[in-house]
Amino acid sequence: VYGASPPFTERKVQRFPWGKVEVVYDIRQGRVNECHLYGDFFMAGPGKSLDASSCELSDLEQAMSGVPYTTEALGPVLDRFPLPLLFSGCDPAELKAFLLPGK
Repeated sequence: VYGASPPFTERKVQRFPWGKVEVVYDIRQGRVNECHLYGDFFMAGPGKSLDASSCELSDLEQAMSGVPYTTEALGPVLDRFPLPLLFSGCDPAELKAFLLPGK
């Protein structure tokens, strides 16, 4: 149907040199309703971030909720988070490209 945005779930999985990441997006009306990140990667440690404020994987999942499911909208959200601390050893640009729509 032209102009409609039916609900859907997108699941992406990729193995990186530093670990496997799975992201599951639940999309409703063109926006991220829920986001869940899973994998066998390591974190630098809960409660640590580049600016000394608390940062957990669940914070990233929550920050993506309600955001339009587009690269333009999700990119700045990902930029606010210290990805190398949440995903120890990651290349932030490579991880960001994986997490954004279209790959």
